[in-house]
Amino acid sequence: MTEISTLLEHISKKSKQIFPQLVEIRRQIHQQPELAWEEHRTGQIIQNRLNKSGINGQTCAETGLLVELGPDKSNKAVALRIDMDALPVQEQTNLPFASQKPGVMHACGHDVHIAIGVGVIEVLHEIKEMLPGKIRIFFQPAKEFNSGGAQKIIQEGILEGVQQIYGFHVHPSLNVGQIGIKFGVMLSSSDTFTLEIKSKDEAVRHHHLSAINIITAAQIINALRQITSRRIDPLKPSQINVRTICGGQFNGELTDRVELKGDIFTVDKEMRGQLQEILQQTVTGFAQANDVDFELTFSPGPPILHNEYEPTHTVKIAAQELLGEKNVISLPYPEFAIEDFSYYLQKIPGSYFRLGCASNLDTSYPLHSPYFNVDESCMEVGVKILSRVVIESLYQA
Repeated sequence: MTEISTLLEHISKKSKQIFPQLVEIRRQIHQQPELAWEEHRTGQIIQNRLNKSGINGQTCAETGLLVELGPDKSNKAVALRIDMDALPVQEQTNLPFASQKPGVMHACGHDVHIAIGVGVIEVLHEIKEMLPGKIRIFFQPAKEFNSGGAQKIIQEGILEGVQQIYGFHVHPSLNVGQIGIKFGVMLSSSDTFTLEIKSKDEAVRHHHLSAINIITAAQIINALRQITSRRIDPLKPSQINVRTICGGQFNGELTDRVELKGDIFTVDKEMRGQLQEILQQTVTGFAQANDVDFELTFSPGPPILHNEYEPTHTVKIAAQELLGEKNVISLPYPEFAIEDFSYYLQKIPGSYFRLGCASNLDTSYPLHSPYFNVDESCMEVGVKILSRVVIESLYQA
């Protein structure tokens, strides 16, 4: 039996052996979810479990945890990102291990990710002397809503010396035993904007002019819905969405401002700046026509998530060997979604994939739903795939 065959056999046996403990960890974390930058208890649960196996992690990014396995002298290293934070969602699942924190829930499956990450560490720790290089696994805080966790990891130098990085996310659009991969662009960039429309002094003093800022806001919203169909190349999918509108009074008091907030998605790097310019032009035109003032500000979000060919091919082959070719799904097109893993892919090559977590696609709920839950058997699959992927990646480095 070859060395790599021995490693793969160990991965299969150990993943199955520790599965009950991973379920326990996942449910413990699910009951005590923590929002971005508050993952203190979560980190302690992870460390307590690793301590039982004689594994020491070190704190990173304030509330995160870093574990490195493999020979100290090796100059080959791959990384695996595990996200940790929960969402401000009131859970409605009625599970016996449902969240005990009002208004906070692991509605995005990061509790499952954590359990899988712990599993990968425990599987590989027992064969660390046989590893062909270093494997750096970090539990990243503050992923949701672009809260800055990825940027903090980069600032602290966690990626230094790493040749490739891998990430994943459970997804209810795929059954357990399936994964979704995408070569090239997988997810869009995302920026947010805030637009404040201000009536001039003359309008505020007269009832017949007092609603002009609301009218202007309505005109802008309607115009934005037409931008992607009239001014954007259909081969470069993009969206401009207004998410909130606030302004106006109904008690006779005259209002002087309306605020809109929204986001901009695109899967084309060049379009990112152009969309902001188009939005600026559109707002300027209606503001001038209606004689109102405005202030438009942009806040940059994660860039486009682009999977490099070689690491994505590594994921594909490893998953096909484990799950069979028909269960490795090639995702047909990029999607509009936020994922801060893209910051890492700007620094080093890597790949991000979807891990099926549904037992029945017809009854599964989407991510961020208060009813979201997973088939926990996906955790054993995740441990096996990720352990194989990082080892295969090191052999190819």
